[in-house]
Amino acid sequence: MVKFVDRVWETSRCARQWVSSYAKAVQRHLSDAGNQSNGDNTTGQQLIRPGSNGRFFDTTEHWISQDEPGECVPTAQSSKPAPSSRRFGEHSLLLRRIVIPQESPQVQLEIQSAELQQVFRDVTCGLDTVNVQADPIVIPAPYYELYHFRDELEAVRLVATTNDKLKRELHLFRDFERDHLSRIIDLAAIRDYTKEGTISFEYLWALFKPHDLILMQCQGTTSSRLLFCAILQTYWVDVSKGRWYIKVRYLSYHAGQFGPVEKVFQFIIFPGTVKIDSLPAFPLGYSDSQDTIRKALKSRGRHFIQLCKESSGGMNSPSNRKGGTLRSYNGPVWIQRERYKPDGTDFFDAPEETIAGRIVVDPISFVSEYPEFRETILHGTLFPSPDGRVALGSGPKSDSNRSLNRPSPIDTNDLTQDELICFPAMIAGYSLTTKHRGFFPIDGFADVAWEDTEAERLFESSSNMKAVRNIISGFSYESGSFGYSISGKGKGLVFLFFGPSGTGKTLTAECVAENLRRPLYRVSGSDLGSSPRQIENNLQTAFNRITRWQAILLLDEADAFMAERADESLERNTLVSILLRLLEYQPGIIILTTNRQDHFDKAFKSRIHVTINFPALGQRDREVVWRNQVRIVRAIESEPAPPSNEASTGQTTTTGLTDEDFVALSKLELDGRSIKNVYHVAGLYARAKGAESYGVSLADLKAVLQIALGDVSPGLKKQLDGFCQQYKASD
Repeated sequence: MVKFVDRVWETSRCARQWVSSYAKAVQRHLSDAGNQSNGDNTTGQQLIRPGSNGRFFDTTEHWISQDEPGECVPTAQSSKPAPSSRRFGEHSLLLRRIVIPQESPQVQLEIQSAELQQVFRDVTCGLDTVNVQADPIVIPAPYYELYHFRDELEAVRLVATTNDKLKRELHLFRDFERDHLSRIIDLAAIRDYTKEGTISFEYLWALFKPHDLILMQCQGTTSSRLLFCAILQTYWVDVSKGRWYIKVRYLSYHAGQFGPVEKVFQFIIFPGTVKIDSLPAFPLGYSDSQDTIRKALKSRGRHFIQLCKESSGGMNSPSNRKGGTLRSYNGPVWIQRERYKPDGTDFFDAPEETIAGRIVVDPISFVSEYPEFRETILHGTLFPSPDGRVALGSGPKSDSNRSLNRPSPIDTNDLTQDELICFPAMIAGYSLTTKHRGFFPIDGFADVAWEDTEAERLFESSSNMKAVRNIISGFSYESGSFGYSISGKGKGLVFLFFGPSGTGKTLTAECVAENLRRPLYRVSGSDLGSSPRQIENNLQTAFNRITRWQAILLLDEADAFMAERADESLERNTLVSILLRLLEYQPGIIILTTNRQDHFDKAFKSRIHVTINFPALGQRDREVVWRNQVRIVRAIESEPAPPSNEASTGQTTTTGLTDEDFVALSKLELDGRSIKNVYHVAGLYARAKGAESYGVSLADLKAVLQIALGDVSPGLKKQLDGFCQQYKASD
């Protein structure tokens, strides 16, 4: 508790230092205004406008009806309801009690002195709850605005040493706090609560001072907490809905520019007393880890700026990429639950999925595709500043003592420390692994670890891979290498990979994308929908994405949409026509895969630039696949390589398999996908026995071969039976 009291005292001390500097600036401003209004008078003494007597007055206004004001008289004086024009405008500060028939009485404080109005405007810097530009400025009971800024007003009074009349007027606020404000607001109770670091809902409003830094927290996953900092604009309560609300301002990114945006968050009213730092939103100054949090949020703010700049100019190389930036990611994702509604993606919504893989960060494309997430960049700055006089920071530990009245967009190279921590916790992107589209916490991103070495090894054993890589590397999205005379036609590059399953079609696409460091965007029939309209829209969206990201599109099992047209199937003909047209005009790189090339419509032949046959694997090919699979698994699991002696038959080459074992395995007529599956299952089997992952042996493979492959052809079953019988002695 002592630690918390010390922190509160430190916060108060820093606040007073800050408002003292602020008050000096206000005094200079008022002195200048006085000099201008009095010509040669340089003493600064004639600050109170004619009619302002430097006094406080308490009045009651009796209305004749709900629509007709009546007489306004000093409070406690009896009067008859009758029209009156007496407004007591000569008093600097006026308490007006309004009595209207059949309605609850209203009480409001009116700041009538022009000088007090200006001080209040400068101190509060553009409140949302009170019209500070009005004359008089009206503050309704229970005077929350006066409570929040009473320290700043007192600081101005303390430094107004050269102007007795201004100082006397400012003293009226102290008198009002003592005689009226303290009767409505239990100042002692609020002070006792906050000293202990607790609060009840009755006094929750007292925590939320306009323009303070507010820390919001939610549970990102079961083991992590997600933080978000913003500037408070307004706090209010709707008892009928059982909710309390805050409107905050923070810095965001939209349409290629950074700037302030506003958002409203709502929370459920709570019973009893709670710890302040357990609230979903509370002032940053009440956190025990404020310095640590600030450091983390500043780092995240810089990362957010970097991601946005890269995504608007290109994938890690803004000079030659159109948009999107590729990152590795591991963590939760906030996903839109219903189209055209942002439900499920709010900061306080619970994430429904946790994913790992590569993400294309692209907020511009995301908002273009889903306009319901568009944010409005506000004119002005994060911290409000009246007429650019003095920038109001966040109070304690603020470095915002300079003008922030810059036009939007803001310069991210000229941000204060307080501004830098007020960026979003998440950014929009697309998962290349799971196809999720949503918002990803920035702290979960890392640079992509490209698997260049493994890809190069595979290129050595495949002439097809080499050819595809060389063709794609020579293609430019901007050059229009295949362009026709008709604008926009034939600018893309289309491959067709055909052959039996498991012959390396997909692997070739993966290795080429990895080697060229391009995103590989996979699309299958299930992603495109069923109706012609759905398929057309989803295909066009996919083509737009790969063009912006300069990615490679892999359209698996393309025969589902490219089968030959027939007179009796109007829907089939429509699908083929749609794909033909889209292929003709798309400007990207597309790889189509199929194992039924003979069923393609003949019109596709002219749209495909490169056709590559992937025949069934031969024995030598299968041996290479077995060896590569072992090497890949070891690389993924970061296992040390055991001794190798490939020139000596019978010696271990990789893992627990010998050269003879690889030769024996290669005689089984398995495709590449089946080899991968068998080795994966054997690894699990070996691990269950306590073996290291690189210790998969021939006995482990033999034990799982038949259950991993399931129902196979009679010919392959005969091979498996013979293989297992031949190596029975190895058990």
